[in-house]
Amino acid sequence: MKLEDLSRLISQIYDCALDPSLWPGALDQLNGFFGSSFAAVFLAQNEPFTPLAYFHSTWNEVELQRLVYEFAPHIPGVLETMNGAIGVPVSLLARLDQNGVSEHLQSRFYREWVEPQGLNDAVLTKFCETRNRSGTFQLIGGQDWNAEMGRLEQLIELLLPHLRRAVLISDLLEQNCLKFETMQNTINLMASPIILTGGDRAIFYANAAAERFLETGHALRELNGRLTITDSGTRRAFEEALSAASRGDPGIGAQGVGIPLFSNQGYPAVCYMLPINRSTARAAHGNASVALFISTLAHAAPAPAAVVATIFGLTSAEARVACELQSSEGLGAAANRLGISANTAKTHLKRIYEKTGTARRSELHELIYGLSPVTIGLSP
Repeated sequence: MKLEDLSRLISQIYDCALDPSLWPGALDQLNGFFGSSFAAVFLAQNEPFTPLAYFHSTWNEVELQRLVYEFAPHIPGVLETMNGAIGVPVSLLARLDQNGVSEHLQSRFYREWVEPQGLNDAVLTKFCETRNRSGTFQLIGGQDWNAEMGRLEQLIELLLPHLRRAVLISDLLEQNCLKFETMQNTINLMASPIILTGGDRAIFYANAAAERFLETGHALRELNGRLTITDSGTRRAFEEALSAASRGDPGIGAQGVGIPLFSNQGYPAVCYMLPINRSTARAAHGNASVALFISTLAHAAPAPAAVVATIFGLTSAEARVACELQSSEGLGAAANRLGISANTAKTHLKRIYEKTGTARRSELHELIYGLSPVTIGLSP
């Protein structure tokens, strides 16, 4: 094989990492390279043992199914290869003594599968073994396959690192896709509106609840693929906070920031921004760097003090008192937990009532509970 042909074959192997459907063609090329009739790569999870991928060259599918499900446990040397060293080719016939060869030739495996297929020897090589993965590269030759093991070992040693990388890259991409699909399916089923966006307000993902919320156009809507705030009074604050969150500004903090979304419907919603600078979501959606969790009366959970302060113009101390009063305990218990006096707590509560337009704890509880942002773990 010429150097340029070998280079082309290695490139084709790496193409398979991104598109597993190309493996049969690449393995057919490997058959030509090794002079074999059949080539395959097999990857499995160790504990519990679970086949993950089996890529093989063009083969009679019916006979291949018989090999895998009827005869695999009876193939000489398979277990030895799986438990052996990485990168060491094992000839299944070479490891048998005279009696072993005789038994092999008389076995049902040989009579019903090897001989009808016109095959001779097989060479297995383990290409990886990690804490939870193991893989083998398999070559099966026909009756006229007279590959000299020394030369064959050199060729396998030359290509094995590339096969290993391609298979493991493909496996890693598959794992990440499954993680992302799981995450996206989970988010899409949530009742709360969730949007993934960037500093330029481009929408990269919106779950079903968010799409319905945007369609109303009451407080936040989509225009040419970007988010638009309908209330001019909060538009600048929203855009500044979004820009800061997309840059991972320390001022945003690990808990994000809440921005009120007022509408002509009267009652505000809260758009809670959480940076997702390092996460599966960002990797899957390119430039998405901020997750928006929209809280309305229909989507509630206990609200952090920062959101309450943002909505009603409370001081940080007043907001903490308001959130502490969400429990069933009285004002005195809330004051103790916050380390302030009862009189100070009463003063704060009076101002809270004034700013929120409430007069009783039950009204305050309903108000804050209805504004609660939903949080979800998108950080790595």
